[in-house]
Amino acid sequence: MKDKKIGGLILFSKGMLDNNMKIGSITVLERIILTYQQVGLDPIVVVSDMDLYYMVSNLKKYPIIYLQKEKKKGTIDLLKAGVKYLSTKCHALLYTPAVTPMFTANTLTKLIEEKGNLVTPSYKFKSGHPLLIREALYQPILKSSLSLKDTIRSFSEERVFVNIEDSGVLSTVDKKGEIDDILKDHTNQLLSEYVEVRLEREKKFFDERAKLLLVLLKEMKTMGKTCQHMALSKRKAWDIINEMERELGFKVVDRRHGGRDGGSTELTEKGEEFLYRYLELENEIKKYAHKRFQELFGDYIEE
Repeated sequence: MKDKKIGGLILFSKGMLDNNMKIGSITVLERIILTYQQVGLDPIVVVSDMDLYYMVSNLKKYPIIYLQKEKKKGTIDLLKAGVKYLSTKCHALLYTPAVTPMFTANTLTKLIEEKGNLVTPSYKFKSGHPLLIREALYQPILKSSLSLKDTIRSFSEERVFVNIEDSGVLSTVDKKGEIDDILKDHTNQLLSEYVEVRLEREKKFFDERAKLLLVLLKEMKTMGKTCQHMALSKRKAWDIINEMERELGFKVVDRRHGGRDGGSTELTEKGEEFLYRYLELENEIKKYAHKRFQELFGDYIEE
């Protein structure tokens, strides 16, 4: 059974833009990720046909899942990969191409609140991004033989348009003038609380990146696939696990060698219990922090 979560999906294909391209003082991908995080999208997934290790050089501090997918039939292949991954985890997802990074958290909230299986923002009668896709359309998307644009058009009866006072839903990175006009306001609305729950004794041994490692290991049951989704080297992953086990004093994962697939790496019973407790703690702290932030700083964010 899926949790009642909404995932965030970013499609980033070759030729869209330079991975290190900045808008203001942060990269395009960071701007999208920060906006997604403001409304609690989880997990956030980047799907690309590029070398993931190159892509994540400036994104290591974010707990993002990466999927690499060859683009044989166009961008629809990237969307399908993201939908397939999120289909077992989320009842809905928001997706945008990386070239449209200037929408606001307020826009995301309005899309989420709207009923409909395909919800599209509209600014001055022009449709933009991101799109909200609910689970009823997951299988039709995965079975589609059409292009991305034609697949979306084929859901005309399911599609709902929401009038949004946010020109960022149309502003792509090639429209520098438009982006410059809204950059100050967009950066202002990025103000939000950032809470990372770390566990430590004499030094830190567990944080959001370590959490994501365990979450993916629980799902994938192999270190190889887990590291691919984190764009993380196996050596670094084992360093994180070994340090964690030293500090906790018990085995977090069970390493099984051999077999047709080269063995497996699964969480132990104590490892699963530890992860469950951490997620409970993190969830409660973040809920409280968000509530107090809205009470104390809500008026700092100008619409």
